[in-house]
Amino acid sequence: MFDCKKNNPKTDLNKEELTDPKHTLEIKKDQEILKSEIKESYQILNSSSSVTKAIQIALTEIRDNPNKPDDLLRFSCSPEEIRKIYLPNNVNQNNITANSKIEDSMYLILLRRTAGLDKIRKQIQNTKGDFKILPLTQPYNIRKLTNINGYIIGELDLQVGSKTIRIEEIKLVIEHKNQFKVCTYGT
Repeated sequence: MFDCKKNNPKTDLNKEELTDPKHTLEIKKDQEILKSEIKESYQILNSSSSVTKAIQIALTEIRDNPNKPDDLLRFSCSPEEIRKIYLPNNVNQNNITANSKIEDSMYLILLRRTAGLDKIRKQIQNTKGDFKILPLTQPYNIRKLTNINGYIIGELDLQVGSKTIRIEEIKLVIEHKNQFKVCTYGT
C-alpha cells in the first residue's frame, strides 16, 4: 500500500514490473503523449478568483449535493480536466503519477479522490450556513507545474457557525491565469 505521508514512501509494485523494459517503454511513451498535450493557455470551467474561494465553493457543492456523483461535481476538477490539464503539466514532477502510465495515474488519482470526497462528505454533512475558510498558511506552498501552478493545501480549518472542522483531504488547487479550482483529493 502506498502511504504518501511517510518520509520514505514505498509501493507494493512488483519489482520486475519496475525494471521491465517493456513497462518502462510504455511509461516513456505515455510521458511523450502527455508532453505533446501541454497547452500555453487553458480555460478552467467553473473556476474561482482565489484559492480560498475555490475551496469554499467546492466544499459547499459537496455538502449541498451529497448524492451527486464525484464526476459531476462542477467546482472540483473533473476526470477529464485532471487528464487534460493536470496530468500533462505534472509530467516532469518527481511523484508517482508523473512516473506511471496514464491509465495507472488516473486510477490512483480517482481512487484517492473517492476516498477523500467520502471523508469530506462525512465531516461536513448536517452542517448549515456558509463555510468560512480560516486563514491558510502563508506564503502558499506552490508547486510550479509546466504551465499551471499547484497550490498544495494539506490541511485547513473550516468554520461553520460556531463549529470548526479540520479538512485534510484537499490536496491540490490548480491555478492558471488567476483561474483557481480544487484539483486533487486524498486521505
